[in-house]
Amino acid sequence: MMIQMICSAHDLTRVAERWITLVSDQPMKRFPGLPERALPLLGLMAAALDDGKQTNGGEQALEHFVQRLMIPLQLTRFDQLMDGFLGESNETVLSQRLWGAPKRRAVGRLRSLLEGFETLGIGQIDDLARWHRAGGQAAALAARCHGWSTRQCQWLIWRCLPREIVPADAFRLVAERALDRRLAQDWLVSARHQMGSLMSEIKVSETAICALDEPGWISSYDRPGLRIIFWNGLVDRLQAMFPDTELVGDDTAMLRYAEGGVRWCCSDNGDRKQFYLHQSSWMEGYHLRLSVHGSSEQGQGLTSPALAELARRGWLSGSDRLFAFSCALTTTSVMPPQTTLSSINTHIERVLAEVVAQLAVLRTVLGLGTIGD
Repeated sequence: MMIQMICSAHDLTRVAERWITLVSDQPMKRFPGLPERALPLLGLMAAALDDGKQTNGGEQALEHFVQRLMIPLQLTRFDQLMDGFLGESNETVLSQRLWGAPKRRAVGRLRSLLEGFETLGIGQIDDLARWHRAGGQAAALAARCHGWSTRQCQWLIWRCLPREIVPADAFRLVAERALDRRLAQDWLVSARHQMGSLMSEIKVSETAICALDEPGWISSYDRPGLRIIFWNGLVDRLQAMFPDTELVGDDTAMLRYAEGGVRWCCSDNGDRKQFYLHQSSWMEGYHLRLSVHGSSEQGQGLTSPALAELARRGWLSGSDRLFAFSCALTTTSVMPPQTTLSSINTHIERVLAEVVAQLAVLRTVLGLGTIGD
């Protein structure tokens, strides 16, 4: 009875939401022509490039490494990097050769990791697997690799050895990150039992890798998975407002952490205008903004009084020649820890009310009879 009281329905909902969201993400881009045995080396390189900023610079650098080096040179072993590349002392030159971009910090991380591997006798994936099965832990690897945390080393080990992931460990990681606290073993056993059907339908290894890939600081003030629920609900409501319009949402990874939102087009007397309701990045607080773009001909037809009135109402022009305006809303897409499904629905209504009000401003000031309808 005590276990059931601790393992509340509210907590289970948060863990389930976190689990489902993580499963929806691809842990790593798969590159055509790359053999399966090379994926651990790709994971190592992704770990070295990871700067925790959720930008696409790492993906572009990884693409360069795969297409220019891994596939042509058939790189699959860790020690091939040490022997063939890290003898270069100029970090800028080495960075350009590996990734086609200046990433000196990543070079230092890669050197430190491979040197740590050398001290442990790890030259290829089989060596890492034997070391891990003999009791090697992430903390021991982190102690040998300057600049690497235990979490980062665990991410690397699981990325390189997904078959070694223990389901119970993966579930503990996801649950504790979702609830932002340590959980007793009894709680975890009860929760896993109640979520059994859900867990049987997903890949445990991919979920665990995604959980470690997620920045740890986020869970302290924001629930990224709930932001997806928010955007899905917002798109549904917008679709109901514009039943004859196709709405296109951005990728879920963008909606969770970065700038992203939903786009739709409307016509006014034959003139098409594209709308974009979107959030800023996490660094800017996920503030919401509504933008509209039209043709240069539409922009040239605007009068100075109309532009002045739009500015007074909060609509800023992005171009002197184009029909391009944006308006900051008073709301954000931050999902605090205390967020519930009910509060998400209330928040969606508040955002929609602002969107409708701002579209009305465009209709009134510019005299566009069907804009946003």
